Amino acid sequence: MDNTKKHLIFYIKNWVYWLFFFLIGKLIFIFINYEKWGELPITSFLKALLVGLKLDISFTGYLMIIPALILLINSFSRFFLAYVFIQKYTFLITIILTILIIVDASIYVHWGTKLEASHFRFLRNPGLVLSSMRWYQIIFALLIMFTYARGMIFMYQKLIKTYHHHQSIKSLVLSLFFASSLFLPIRGGLDLYPKIQLGMPIGLGSVYFHSQAFANHISINVPWYLGFSLEHLQSNKGRKFFTKQKITNDLSLLKSTQGSTTSLLKTNRPNIVLIILESFTANAIEVLGGEKNITPNFNSLCKEGVLFSNFYACGDRSDKGNGGIFTGHPSFPEGSVLMQTNQLEKQKFFPLKLKKEGYKMAYYYGGSIDFFNFNVLLSSSGFEKIISKSNYKKEEILQKWGVPDHITFNRFLQDINQEQSPFFYSIFSLSSHAPFDIPAKMGFGSDTEDNSFRSSLYYTDKALGNFITEAKRQEWWSNTLCIILADHGVDYLNTIPRHDPKKNQIPMLWLGGALNKQDTIIANVGSQMDIPNTLLAQLKIPANNFMYGKDILNSGTQKYAYYATSHGVGLVTDSTKSFYDLFLDKEIYQENTLGRSILQSLYLENKK
Repeated sequence: MDNTKKHLIFYIKNWVYWLFFFLIGKLIFIFINYEKWGELPITSFLKALLVGLKLDISFTGYLMIIPALILLINSFSRFFLAYVFIQKYTFLITIILTILIIVDASIYVHWGTKLEASHFRFLRNPGLVLSSMRWYQIIFALLIMFTYARGMIFMYQKLIKTYHHHQSIKSLVLSLFFASSLFLPIRGGLDLYPKIQLGMPIGLGSVYFHSQAFANHISINVPWYLGFSLEHLQSNKGRKFFTKQKITNDLSLLKSTQGSTTSLLKTNRPNIVLIILESFTANAIEVLGGEKNITPNFNSLCKEGVLFSNFYACGDRSDKGNGGIFTGHPSFPEGSVLMQTNQLEKQKFFPLKLKKEGYKMAYYYGGSIDFFNFNVLLSSSGFEKIISKSNYKKEEILQKWGVPDHITFNRFLQDINQEQSPFFYSIFSLSSHAPFDIPAKMGFGSDTEDNSFRSSLYYTDKALGNFITEAKRQEWWSNTLCIILADHGVDYLNTIPRHDPKKNQIPMLWLGGALNKQDTIIANVGSQMDIPNTLLAQLKIPANNFMYGKDILNSGTQKYAYYATSHGVGLVTDSTKSFYDLFLDKEIYQENTLGRSILQSLYLENKK
């Protein structure tokens, strides 16, 4: 065979190899995430694979830069190991990309997001990711990883044979053409109409074709998206949406006018019990329009207290939720204020105001607090006693994340019974976090991730119910305000896009003998960021340090809820919803600039 022809075939086969590699990766993604198929027709899967070729071709262009340069060098010099070098390069990249693709498919099961740059924060503590997976899921992922990589390498060895290349003018011209034309697939190709010209640079929006996020996520090329998100992670921090005057005008809407606050308390110095429930999404709460029978105790308790029916998490992670609750500070798409130690140390922590009023302070969590700067948050908040995983006996650590909720709630109650009033005691549950390995019968089974999640919620709901039942029998309950809310929403139980406000809706319920109302629903829009202002107003303690939050119960405040996902920022009001997607660079739903003004204000604040 003519040497130039061999040269051309070798180059084409490398292209085919990589495109086939990414096709298999997408099929693995579909297979691992079979529970998210829903009612997607087969045509949607096929179209996802077809549309996804755009990004596959683009990233393959990047991968072919080194082989193209080696072939070019080999065309005018005697680099006898050129093809061997290309083969070893291909094997190495195959292994690296296999790891990324399998990690992407595995985390999508639990998080509903593709692997992106912000996830690299977990490299500081990879055990957090592994703790979300069952042992057999880890083994299965490793098995698929090995089979995928080994199978592709075997295919390459059979498909592409090395050969000794002889120099020629034809080969040099062909190699120059290969190398110089790579910018076309990388950039996105040509526009043929109305005339042949360079097309627009390829973007994430080029593979978004469906109303369901899962179908679009099938189309996404994992390494291309990872690079894309890394670029945006850096550029977003310097993003300027509006002028400073526009931001000032928008943020002025956050300031309270002279309204009156509805008092819900019989006293302004009650004991306070704050219960933060892991992943207690509104989609699992019947009284909030969620599924029936998952949280019967919570549903029953709503009749005894005040339920806030339009309440939202300020982010999609536990660090964002806890950070918002204790500091009243919004989250970034890139993470929470907890991840930025220099900014965290500058925050105002509302528990400190309680401490100044003589409250005894304690925080309970059955897991480790040595992640995402939780220990910094809690100590800075003034908690004198912090009980975590290390404070329990080994035989009490029955879950991968740590101590199950019923044990933590029992100790929480025992210690409160020994405390003097007034006290501020907070507890953060963990059993409803993946892998849902609760030490009890799976009430909804464990045949799917959704059912395992339902079972864990049912278990935690029972532990919560038992705690409240016992607490009511204690003397301190008559002078106590008990606030129950979740840390964030989840991707389980529905196919709602992550940017939709419904995905971020969570319950907030006020209970206790200190309340002057029962069986009441308050529909004012609010979020975790409003806890400091709202609670301190009830206690008649000034809360002017928390500029981003508001008093939900004040008639003069702007009713809104800001939230951040890894893709952008959303805003909910009484009558509208908006979300600005930073990756697609467009507004979804109605136009509302307040969310972006808050985000730009946060970025400016970070530069100080």
